[in-house]
Amino acid sequence: MPATKFIDAAGQSEPVTQNPIPDIPIYRGEVTAVIYVANYRGSVVSRESAKSGNNQVAHTSAQIDLATASFAVVPTHNGLLDDCSALENIERSLTGLAFDTREFRTKDAEDRLEEVGLLPGVRHVAPRSLNVEAAKRLAIARALCQPVEIVVVRALSETVNSESVRLIILMLRETATRRDIGVVVEVGGLVDADVADTVVILSETEVVLNGKPAELRASENPTVQQLLDSVPPHGRIDMSEFVLAG
Repeated sequence: MPATKFIDAAGQSEPVTQNPIPDIPIYRGEVTAVIYVANYRGSVVSRESAKSGNNQVAHTSAQIDLATASFAVVPTHNGLLDDCSALENIERSLTGLAFDTREFRTKDAEDRLEEVGLLPGVRHVAPRSLNVEAAKRLAIARALCQPVEIVVVRALSETVNSESVRLIILMLRETATRRDIGVVVEVGGLVDADVADTVVILSETEVVLNGKPAELRASENPTVQQLLDSVPPHGRIDMSEFVLAG
């Protein structure tokens, strides 16, 4: 197997021999939400069926070859540079790419912040002064600075509430379609995954279930029902409050 290019949120890269995600089907232009379950003792989907994408899910886009794909990984705690502004975080991740002038790089960085839904007022704010959702969006913007085929967002539900998870996934769906890339988001339950294109439920590395969110919500499978109850409802947040007061 050829080495896979792995890029973290800070734009650092090194060849690795193991993909940073399980061996599941990932499609261009789609967001796949991955849910891990522990101590599962029920039936699993055959590996061949899961990899071929034939289990419950119809796709119209091309499947990405994980053996040759390049990845950008957004770590759980973002990996942002707290001594730099949001704009400088993006500019540093763009270092090494071809730009005619610094002004062009700055304009590109501003465009990338806008792409992930960060308002102009956030550009000169340090990450430590951002709320958790804005900081996660900034980390995603950094990961998107490099030309990769798959973006992996680690443990999204651990750091932001369910409403923010849904909003971020909706943003990533637009990004995946626009850039023709695959996105993998690790979440804590079906409440969080409800707006993804596809949901994959994993026990260790085995696929328990995969399908469209609406199909899984209608399922009578006990694992699915347990996951539906696993994430409590959260209040809605004010999307305009990207910057923490004080």
